[in-house]
Amino acid sequence: MPDPGFCQAAFPRFYFNQETQKCAQFLWGGCGGTVPFETLEECKDACGS
Repeated sequence: MPDPGFCQAAFPRFYFNQETQKCAQFLWGGCGGTVPFETLEECKDACGS
């Protein structure tokens, strides 16, 4: 799971999970951490999963 950042929000976002080779959802804090994809479609378009 990616770093959610140091802020306290809980935005549903997506990242590419290298273990499963698929895009997956996680809760992003809103700043810092891993810069996520806003939608599943964006993740799939960029990563091809």
